[in-house]
Amino acid sequence: MEISYTEAYQMYYDRIFKYCLTRLENNIMYAEDITSEVFLELFLQWDNIKQRPREAILSWLYKTAFNMISEFRRSKSRMFVSLDDENNHEILNSILTNPISTLDESDEIYRYTQYIQLIRNQLTETEIILFDSIVIYRLSYTQLAQKLHVSEKAISMRWYRLKKRLEIIIHSLIGSSL
Repeated sequence: MEISYTEAYQMYYDRIFKYCLTRLENNIMYAEDITSEVFLELFLQWDNIKQRPREAILSWLYKTAFNMISEFRRSKSRMFVSLDDENNHEILNSILTNPISTLDESDEIYRYTQYIQLIRNQLTETEIILFDSIVIYRLSYTQLAQKLHVSEKAISMRWYRLKKRLEIIIHSLIGSSL
């Protein structure tokens, strides 16, 4: 039985996130990033994957997460900072003398993800796909139109209507948090 992308996302997101979290030594930020990348790749490959059985989709997600984590580790091991570079030296001093700003940024990212989830909870399946594609994955209208097999004008109109709905949702969230 064929499932929708949103159903796959809802069924498997937590499993893939926990897998990433475990493989990334409980670093929530990296796990969220890689999990998002895995589901973006699923979205982009959905036409080729949606006919597969659920177990095969889950297996594909785990394999993709494993590959992305491996690539992340390889790229991270290649990264280094030269303290001889004056700019890097200033950045390091800034972090060491003001570690609170790093904590504030982490708290802000957490609040942002909470608001995104509250917004997504009030959207329909179609609106979630549009919202995630434009806001989270930053796909262009052209890319999204090709993926959904509609015109760019249709995407533009759907986004316009969704933005109006988002204004109402965000206003209600901001009003309820005051």
